[in-house]
Amino acid sequence: MAMPALDRAKDAFEQAREEQDFWEKNYQRFLELYPDKFVAVSNAEVIVADEDLQKIIQLIEAKGLELANVKIRFVTANPQFLLL
Repeated sequence: MAMPALDRAKDAFEQAREEQDFWEKNYQRFLELYPDKFVAVSNAEVIVADEDLQKIIQLIEAKGLELANVKIRFVTANPQFLLL
């Protein structure tokens, strides 16, 4: 019998994998449509895109959506990686 915490961890891992697969599958299209913008997705649908993250958050809240249920990524052809 699987332990509840292990089941939750497996579910979280699967959700993260699905999210990553979604972004990988759609990134090039999003880059063409929304270059250098934050893109907010809910239920595999773009709900808003903008250069201003605060504006994105306000628009998500104005739509009555839970911020925790929306995935936001910055889409750019020139990603910056920081070594901390």
